[in-house]
Amino acid sequence: MTRRNKSGALNGQLTFVMAPESLRIIRGAYHGIALSLGVGAGLMALLFYSHRKGYDEPPLLPPGS
Repeated sequence: MTRRNKSGALNGQLTFVMAPESLRIIRGAYHGIALSLGVGAGLMALLFYSHRKGYDEPPLLPPGS
């Protein structure tokens, strides 16, 4: 005999119905975190590259300026 909970759904069925939406939220959070880390790592790489190439040095002024 199957038992029904207060909402009329079979036991365990209510959590099964709600699982895909919560999984989408969790997956979206993971993708957002991964995207943020990727953008941050890319910006740090560009900062490192520009420093190694000398783009961060102040401009050299001609003598007598």
